[in-house]
Amino acid sequence: MTRWRDWPWTWKLAALIVAVSTVPIVVVTLFNESAARAGFIRESRRRNLQQAENTASLVTRYLREIVSTAEVLAQAPAAIEVLEAPRDTTAMRQLVTTLQSIQRAKGIDVLEVVDHGGTVVAATDGSRVGASRIAVPFFVSAMAGHTGVQDPRYTDDDHVVHVHVSVPLRDGRGRILGVAAGRVTLDEIDGLVNADTSYAGLGEFGMIWDEQGIVLSSPARPQRRFHPLAPLLPLVRDRLVAAARFGPGTAQLLDAPDRGGPLLEHSRHHLSDPSATPHVAASLAEGDVQVTSVPIAGTRWTYAIATPDAQVIAAARAESRRNLLLAFAMAAIAALLSIVTARRLARPLREVGDVARALAGGDMARRVRMARRDEIGELADTFDSMAEALANKDAELRRYAESLERRVDERTAELSGVLRAIPDLIYKVGAEGRIIEYVSAKDGGRGATPRPLIGRKLADLLPASIAARTVERIDAALAGKSVAPFEYRQVIGGSEQHFEARMSASGRDAVVILIRNITHRRRHEERARFLSRAASSLAGSLDYTSTVELLANLGVPFLGDICVVDLLEHGQLRLGSVTAVDPAHQTAIRASRSRSPIVLESNHPVARAVREGATLFRRWSAAAVNALAIPEEQSALIREIAPTSAMVLPLVARGQTLGAMTFASTVSARHYTDADLVLAGELADRAGIALDNARLYRELQESSRLKDEFLGTVSHELRTPLNAVLGWTQVLRRGMAGPDQTARALDAIERNALAQAQLVDDLLDTSRVVSGKLRIEFSGTDVADVIRSAIESFGPVARAKNVAVSVEAAPGLAPIQADPARLQQVIGNLLSNAFKFTPAGGRVVIAARHVGSAVEIQVSDSGAGIAPEFLPLVFDRFRQGDSTTTRAHGGLGLGLSIARHLVELHGGTIRAHSEGESCGSTFTVVMPVRASAATDAAARSEALDGAAAAIDRARILIVDDDDDARTLLKTMLTVAGARVDVAASAADARETVARRRPDVLISDIGMPREDGYELIRSIRREEEERQLSRLPAIAVTAYARDDDRTRAMGAGYDRHITKPVERDRLLQIVASLIGHGSSA
Repeated sequence: MTRWRDWPWTWKLAALIVAVSTVPIVVVTLFNESAARAGFIRESRRRNLQQAENTASLVTRYLREIVSTAEVLAQAPAAIEVLEAPRDTTAMRQLVTTLQSIQRAKGIDVLEVVDHGGTVVAATDGSRVGASRIAVPFFVSAMAGHTGVQDPRYTDDDHVVHVHVSVPLRDGRGRILGVAAGRVTLDEIDGLVNADTSYAGLGEFGMIWDEQGIVLSSPARPQRRFHPLAPLLPLVRDRLVAAARFGPGTAQLLDAPDRGGPLLEHSRHHLSDPSATPHVAASLAEGDVQVTSVPIAGTRWTYAIATPDAQVIAAARAESRRNLLLAFAMAAIAALLSIVTARRLARPLREVGDVARALAGGDMARRVRMARRDEIGELADTFDSMAEALANKDAELRRYAESLERRVDERTAELSGVLRAIPDLIYKVGAEGRIIEYVSAKDGGRGATPRPLIGRKLADLLPASIAARTVERIDAALAGKSVAPFEYRQVIGGSEQHFEARMSASGRDAVVILIRNITHRRRHEERARFLSRAASSLAGSLDYTSTVELLANLGVPFLGDICVVDLLEHGQLRLGSVTAVDPAHQTAIRASRSRSPIVLESNHPVARAVREGATLFRRWSAAAVNALAIPEEQSALIREIAPTSAMVLPLVARGQTLGAMTFASTVSARHYTDADLVLAGELADRAGIALDNARLYRELQESSRLKDEFLGTVSHELRTPLNAVLGWTQVLRRGMAGPDQTARALDAIERNALAQAQLVDDLLDTSRVVSGKLRIEFSGTDVADVIRSAIESFGPVARAKNVAVSVEAAPGLAPIQADPARLQQVIGNLLSNAFKFTPAGGRVVIAARHVGSAVEIQVSDSGAGIAPEFLPLVFDRFRQGDSTTTRAHGGLGLGLSIARHLVELHGGTIRAHSEGESCGSTFTVVMPVRASAATDAAARSEALDGAAAAIDRARILIVDDDDDARTLLKTMLTVAGARVDVAASAADARETVARRRPDVLISDIGMPREDGYELIRSIRREEEERQLSRLPAIAVTAYARDDDRTRAMGAGYDRHITKPVERDRLLQIVASLIGHGSSA
């Protein structure tokens, strides 16, 4: 077949004329077809959008009517009464009547009322009563407070897919009591959608699908129902199949999707962006269609009307066929005319061709020299000037070559700049392993010597351990093989650095190697692994001693050569554990600490860290040691160990400082940085929590042990006098005793009965102390008289034990305001304790004197004394220095505890002192000297008047989860004139403070989800961040231990009041805070 370029010009011109005459007609025809098609599509889309909006509105109204019906049911009084009183048969009958009337009026399939436990209590279908809906989505959604329509779901009872609506059923206070629910079949919705089938005569059909693309309604194409428009995600598919969402055949339905992926994506976009176009072209099983979609309000469903493209463009194509037939007829006529015309036009062209062939043959003198001035004549003139143009073209090509060379140079400079900007170290290495080109790393960590590198072998610059292997990798890269990235380490400037190298061939005879410093990344990974191992180790034990030992072992050698753990107990620091790489250092630290303990108030780094926070000593020196101003023993230890750097961090948990951890570098000569301090801080945080957990676990075990010991002691102490009473009673009953034995028996019975009564009184007093019901009746009291009465009551005991008693009462002791009976009980308990532990021939001294504005009462004995480790616990309930079965002294261990509480109720203090065992003991009571009762009452009245004046109009916020407690406190303060806000939780309290900052905050401690400690900490943090003035805060709680008070004050409260709350005391404390605090 002859190629186009070989055709004669006659035929080419004929073909050209035919094309010129035919192409416009074809183009116009195709344009008209396109325009007609576009017009059909626009008109179809306009109609479909209007129809789809109307139908979607009908579906929305239908669903809302069902929801409204459920809401009417939820508001029915009978429904509320049934849920509040399930056994009320009258209300149940009324509710059933209501359900049936609503069902008849609205035509709803089923109506149900479900209680908060998920059980159906009433339904239009009686067989459903008692069924559980606890896991059904419509119940879960409504119980969460949501009202709405649920996705269709298959039900086993009638084997039909239904649409459920649910509404939370609330009582008068807004609490959710249950759920009102209804359901309808999809046939009702099909009836609304079916009206759109071929409504405009173009084969239109309507569909509804959900957010996953599953078709819910398609009456014109019923086979589509429950099939997805596009394949589902495996997780979604498995979840729907597992739930049997559309019945037993759910898997078969979902595994037969359509091809409407783009349509589904468009509808999802339309759901999130209502302003998006509602029209989209799609390809479905029926073929290409034009789809107009509208979201259905109140659901995640989409309604759409689809029009097949074949119907839309059928008319346009018919018209196009007519136009094309006309175009072909015109083309045939043009072809005949063009052949005749072309023959006449081709003759001068042949002459131009002859001249061109002559020029090609080298006859540069040959010219056309045609006299005509038409296009062919211009062609001839062009041929005549071609020779001159060739010379000019040569010069132009030379200039162009020079321009290309300049562009290559510029591009090379650009590439060099890019290479210089790359942070990695870059080598270009030849076949012999010598460096051809070299770009230095920008971070300074090059991993190579700074000398000129061009021409040197790369193996000479790398560690010997990887040099040989690197040469092998270079050879492999030159051979065209893929070389995996590799890592190596190298010491640079005294510090070990980590590097990652990558290489690839560059041409046939060179390899490019990129070396990146990954030291920071590797160290971060090592630290993460270290913290993970530490957390795992700390979580493995709750034993306090083991945990303390473990803390010191965790950081060695990763964080340092030495780790010392100091513990803060009872306000004093003691060495907990120590670990060191050098055992001599460990021995030296233990010996030094035993000789010179650290004082909490000193300038020692450990004491400072406990008081002020973490401290970093980047470099130790003799001057730094001297600047500490610590005892010589401690300074000598630091000089002996000679650390190069150190870190000291407090151990803090739940707002309480438990001690400190010290890390020191010695043999490794490591210098700590801020990053090391952060890592150590994270370890200290975990260690503090672990230590506190172990401490709490130990306290729990100790409490359990004390409880068991106390119960055993109570049993022993109660049974011992009962034994004597019952024994002597049986002797007397049988008449076996003479007159002397009878008197002795009665005396023993009386003595043991009184002893047992005293034990019971102690237990009752302890119960009153714990419950806060122990009361004091103040009156003018002569201390000397109380002391004499107490001494007289213990006279027989003193004489029986041969213990000397002396009284040293200062003359002129002023009367004090106290409860005489309770004060005598205090002194009696102290004397009882003294006589119990003082052996025969010993001495007991009771002294009283004025000390400033108080009266001091001392009870001293020459008895057994108190061991130093037991001295801090001497006033604790149920505590005894000897609780074994071989103890020499009886008792429950309550006397001193009761004495302390009675003294504190008087506003006084009590303390104990002993030089140790066998050195006797001294108990000192300090009682304030109060004014007379009348003066004191007047002073209290004046103080309360002042407090009321200070509180008047003050804004006070009360936080307590107990409604009765909130109401009581609000009443106390409102009567005093305060403006009171209340909150039932910490979250509500923060919102109230942010909205209207109070003058004083009063908060409970024990609250669900977030306690009072977290509340005050969050408020103090916000004050610090926003630079707000301090909000005065009072903790009102039933937690009454000294530890509880300390913890509350440490968390950020200004005062601590134990329940039950005394009104006068509360008003005085609030007034004092208003007088000294301020709010923003």
